[in-house]
Amino acid sequence: MNTKTFLVTKHEGITRIDLNRPDAGNALTMDMLDGLRTLINDAGHDPNTRVIAIVGRGTDFCRGRDNTGHKREGMSVLQVHEQVMGRILGFYGAIRQCPIPVVCSVHGPARAFGCALAGAADFTFASSAATFTLDEIEHGSPSTLAMSALVSRVPRKALGWMVCSGETLDAATACSIGLVSRVFDAADYATQADAAIALLASRPRIALQTVKKFLARAPDLDPEMASDFAGALHAMVRTK
Repeated sequence: MNTKTFLVTKHEGITRIDLNRPDAGNALTMDMLDGLRTLINDAGHDPNTRVIAIVGRGTDFCRGRDNTGHKREGMSVLQVHEQVMGRILGFYGAIRQCPIPVVCSVHGPARAFGCALAGAADFTFASSAATFTLDEIEHGSPSTLAMSALVSRVPRKALGWMVCSGETLDAATACSIGLVSRVFDAADYATQADAAIALLASRPRIALQTVKKFLARAPDLDPEMASDFAGALHAMVRTK
């Protein structure tokens, strides 16, 4: 499937979605955001897909959101929440609710929404040349939407400092705080990241679904309930 803003390919259990606005740093308009959400939903319910991989074309992974043509003047608080904030939060929800892993492959700068997208993924692979920035505070925004996507991924002190300082993290630092899963050398990044994605896709879909479900729910359970949940999930998988 080819579109102007996304390139979508399916191969050996992987649905790959390339962000295809390199001249704009792969910044996403609200319509693109809705389109990416639909692509994730569709791929997540495709029984032949085991992993969804989001990749950026050009030098940037994703520079953030593109607000061109989107005006809030005259909108009520409720309208802003429903038409802007709700759509962004709904996108993060689509990643959480997707039954299979969503992977972001970050080869370059990931800024603002791009950083939140990368961190919200179930697995995030980064080039040693990649950078991660939440700098909306420079424009007076507290980045609470991005924080909602990352608060279950990144320790609170690290996340709070990242947002309040607006500083840019290198890939190694991003990995040390849990924003990134693995860092690969920039010289051979594409090969290594593709191999890691292929490794995930070689696993049975039911196993990947079960791991994602456990990681999503177990941290909020007390130890005994988490143990019972683990046993129930394992039993269900073994009886299929």
